Amino acid sequence: MSEAPSIVTVCLNPAVDRTLSVERLTAGAHQKAREVFRNGGGKGVNVSRTLAAFGVSSVATGFLGERNRGEFDEVLADPLIEDRFVSISGRTRENVTVTDRSAGADTHFRCKGAAVDGEAAGRMTDVLGMLAVEGRWMVFAGSLPPGVSAEQFGRWLEQCASAGARVVVDTSGEALAAAAARRVDLLKPNTKELADLAGRDLPDWAGIRSAAEELAERAGTVLLSMGADGAYLTDGREGFRAAAPRPEAPVQNTVGCGDVLLGAFLAHLLLGEPRDAALHRAVRAATAAARHPAPATFDMRLYKRLCEIEA
Repeated sequence: MSEAPSIVTVCLNPAVDRTLSVERLTAGAHQKAREVFRNGGGKGVNVSRTLAAFGVSSVATGFLGERNRGEFDEVLADPLIEDRFVSISGRTRENVTVTDRSAGADTHFRCKGAAVDGEAAGRMTDVLGMLAVEGRWMVFAGSLPPGVSAEQFGRWLEQCASAGARVVVDTSGEALAAAAARRVDLLKPNTKELADLAGRDLPDWAGIRSAAEELAERAGTVLLSMGADGAYLTDGREGFRAAAPRPEAPVQNTVGCGDVLLGAFLAHLLLGEPRDAALHRAVRAATAAARHPAPATFDMRLYKRLCEIEA
């Protein structure tokens, strides 16, 4: 890469994503399955993959288990993705999605990651110290692996912010609460995560918008992913909503659509689009991803057609 990338993705708990297809999912039965897809992934890796699809380079870091690091060779071989992952002992986890063709439903199995010890956490602190520079986007995306506490996660966010980097967070649970307790540049919850942060049910659009604006006022700009209902972007003062178009192609896989949304939004910001236009394009990229059998992957031709559709 001739020019230093403007974005770093931090995937602390990556996964090998597998998608299996069965005719009918039956508990307790021996069943024939077809492997549809297998690839190195995780939210941060998926964001880097999406950025590369739009011609935007990134640095990807996080933790990868030594025993199956090769599972990530294909995605990290992309010339627009610079590999700065920290190797740890053990295996990177596998996440499995089983598609039930008869019911048209997906069942997701999420495993814990390999444990991160103090020495590896120290190496990550050093890597972030080198990568976090003024004006660079630091995108923390995904769950926390065993051995990394919400407190440690918060310290890494503060480390990057103190260096003048722009901090983006897409996570859940205690890690999301830790990010929301600090003022970051962009939070990307989904509707359920927003309700958890708000501490109340959000039964309608008015409640969702109000909770997103409240969160933005105290924690930073919010990019809210709402699945088939599109997305909402607010800084607490101004808000933009982008509805998802309704293409004729059926939904095939929703895994990683939120990662595509975030990656496409950041890519178009860096390509000079205003925030509302970047949101519009990001929702269409996520919609295209839902029509692809592989997680966090989309057909660029379908994406371009969707950009011409008014939702």
